[in-house]
Amino acid sequence: MPMLSRLFRRPAKRSEGWDLGAAETRMVALCGSSLNQIRLETYTFAPRGTPVRPGGKANRRTTRRSVALPAAQSIMEILPFRPSENPLHTGQTGTEHRTQAADYTEFHLAGLGLPDNIVHDHHLFAARHTDSSALLIAAARAEAATAQLEQAAALGLKADYLDIDILALANAFLFGSQPAADGCRILLRLEPESIQMLAFDNGRVCHIQETLLPPAADSPDSENRHPAFQTASTDAVCREAQHLLQLYRHTRNPAAIPDITLTGTLASAVENGLAAAGLPARCRHPIHALDPDIAEADAARLSTAFGLALKPFIASAAGSESAGR
Repeated sequence: MPMLSRLFRRPAKRSEGWDLGAAETRMVALCGSSLNQIRLETYTFAPRGTPVRPGGKANRRTTRRSVALPAAQSIMEILPFRPSENPLHTGQTGTEHRTQAADYTEFHLAGLGLPDNIVHDHHLFAARHTDSSALLIAAARAEAATAQLEQAAALGLKADYLDIDILALANAFLFGSQPAADGCRILLRLEPESIQMLAFDNGRVCHIQETLLPPAADSPDSENRHPAFQTASTDAVCREAQHLLQLYRHTRNPAAIPDITLTGTLASAVENGLAAAGLPARCRHPIHALDPDIAEADAARLSTAFGLALKPFIASAAGSESAGR
């Protein structure tokens, strides 16, 4: 998945993912020599705005830190990509197609009339069961990226990578789902303030959507809010999740009943409501792929942070793969 900032190229031996959420900061630390040989070192939660200390025995020379940029502050598009048909085609194949994808990303963004001060990235999904690849493009204002890095710095964190939260979530899901299954699969991350929806077709992202939810009336920010407000929030999230899923099914393939996975703070609370609406879903949290003994309530909150922590290892693996071609 794309990342909007690449500040270091050296392979990571230890990685921290920091999800600066609306209510709390969530951190996952991983260590290992490669993407296929990583283990969970630690994880932690801290109230929003509280200065934090890096977890575990952090060595700054070998630790990479990734911070999430909210999806609402970015632009993402998924485009079909057939090198022979795009305006920049030069008749090349293989490695040249990846370079061409980068050029086409620039070409496409220029046509959107975006401000000059943007940062952007892309990811090219190889074709599977089709002659068309998929090009995922992500962009954000440089000011938004800088502000997020400054917010992290105010908490005592110096970030090496900046990644859009919903794309970090996709990385977490794909890692936990290896090997990628054929067919349509949907992931919903359910939080009181937002719903993030990702659809995967044959192991590649084909749909990205986020819905921001209004706060419950008179609801305080603390986790100890009145049960009536918590219920109202859960019901609202469940209704919106039903709407998103029904809309997706009707616009894509009404006959298809995709595999639906739930994660996030409200995942377990919404699971039964979706089943009652004829949308069977299951709670499954990507971090359990590394440590199935993590408490369900903790694992549900760590999916984005886990995806962020995976990013440097994914980047190293991609670099090694490209170098070997």
